[in-house]
Amino acid sequence: FSLTRNKNAYNSAIRYLEENFLNYYQANYADNLVSVSQVQKRLKADEALIEYFVTDSSVFAFCISSETHSFLQLDLPDEEMLSAFQQSLQPDNFSNPENVVEFAELSNSLYKLVIQQPLAKLSKNALRKLYIIPDGQLNLIPFDLLISKIPEKEDLSFNSLPYLLKKHTISYAYSSSILIHQIAQSSSKKT
Repeated sequence: FSLTRNKNAYNSAIRYLEENFLNYYQANYADNLVSVSQVQKRLKADEALIEYFVTDSSVFAFCISSETHSFLQLDLPDEEMLSAFQQSLQPDNFSNPENVVEFAELSNSLYKLVIQQPLAKLSKNALRKLYIIPDGQLNLIPFDLLISKIPEKEDLSFNSLPYLLKKHTISYAYSSSILIHQIAQSSSKKT
């Protein structure tokens, strides 16, 4: 009885969204999954999409640019590393220059785990913009702040780190379907 009541309530909510918020409904609930070729058609030559899927033991990355696509299996960052990285992002840590070493090491470790290989697969073109669709615990990572290498100790300061955001404009999305829908709407408004 409870399952039927919940299913009816869900169906009623979906009908309400469809009737009152058609764009939201179409982007989120309509059967409009996008294919790799549809994503590629919407991406510019200097753009790429990395969509992650997290399981209990691995991370899978779908890497798509206008010309290439690949599917990678990556190691899962452990919770201890993610927790330490989150702690290193606390504002009071940035006031202490000694914390830059710990932050840089954690940031670079996460870079190597979750984005180094996908970027290597996509780097045939100079990528100006990255669309990132995180999943699971990767939602806790500000990819913008990941660093590709740790500078020499004498050059180490928070301002001088080679953050990903210094090389790429990064946008986040919930799914490739929603992202492609947003890009299509943005393109149609410009013309």
